[in-house]
Amino acid sequence: MAIAKLDGIESDLQNPHPSRAENALPPEITSTKTMPTSTTLVVGFGSMGKRHSRLLSEISKVGVVSSRTIDFPTTYSSLEQGLNDLNPDYVVVANNSSDHGNTIRQLSRLGFSKRVLVEKPIVSDSDLGSFAHNFEKLFVGYNLRFHPLILKLRDALLGETICSVHSYVGQYLPLWRPERDYRLSYSANPCLGGGVLLDLSHDLDYLLWILGGWISATGRGGKYSELDILSEDAFTLLLDTPKCPVVAVHLNYLDRITHREIIVNTSKNSIKVDLIGGTMQINDSIEQVITDRDETYRNMHIDALANEPSICCKENEGVNVVELIRKLRVAAAKQIWIENE
Repeated sequence: MAIAKLDGIESDLQNPHPSRAENALPPEITSTKTMPTSTTLVVGFGSMGKRHSRLLSEISKVGVVSSRTIDFPTTYSSLEQGLNDLNPDYVVVANNSSDHGNTIRQLSRLGFSKRVLVEKPIVSDSDLGSFAHNFEKLFVGYNLRFHPLILKLRDALLGETICSVHSYVGQYLPLWRPERDYRLSYSANPCLGGGVLLDLSHDLDYLLWILGGWISATGRGGKYSELDILSEDAFTLLLDTPKCPVVAVHLNYLDRITHREIIVNTSKNSIKVDLIGGTMQINDSIEQVITDRDETYRNMHIDALANEPSICCKENEGVNVVELIRKLRVAAAKQIWIENE
């Protein structure tokens, strides 16, 4: 079997030699939901904007808003121009993280009222509570919810008493995007949304989703390495959650051996999920899972455009992730536990 590998953690489980998943659609969106034909406007044309544009072009007419001259059939220099000309059913916000809040506000001012998906994080700390809108629905692009291993883990934990969870994510930042100087990337600058807490918040999202949110939290992290960056390069946090009292998460830009693993101990089983190796182990039994680099994104868009979305990260859930991150930074600075109020 082909196993999913990771070109870079920021590329969200890309396989350099992709093969289609045996069960591409999660059960919730199999047979009862199909991708409707729509018109989509993608805002931004970096790595994520290119991916969203390419995948959505398979089933939709797509236009891209970019301030740069780009190689794409339908482009616009402004959001207003794109909305007026394309009249989209769906908008995907994939520009710089620090611009998400302004883009949401601008969409609202221009009268857009249909569905929006914003790449993670939904907004920066400073924009929390200041992006009111009238959209039909607002989702956040936490596509790892659609990874078959995360879905298998969620299903395996149904009805279980969860005793402990440990999640570990790390990759050496200069290797994430080897064709670019890491010092010039958004990851290096906290003002642009960099730092491991925001950059690797996929793992916080799916843990909160599976474990029912969080009750209290603490953490320790900062800039510890010799990397030429301003953002935090390592952070360890502890959570008490409704479904598990002991959750430990470690995130870093430092691992030269790439890791993305989750270990869960329940009252009956020990479960290890390796998202790099593409395996799930329950006690002595190991299963390999085939996945496609694009499948999680396809399924995310299918769900976002469905009549009744069931898996996509909702607005309030995306806000909760950013709020947790904000409070974790306070907890680390004051060396205290913080309650989720």
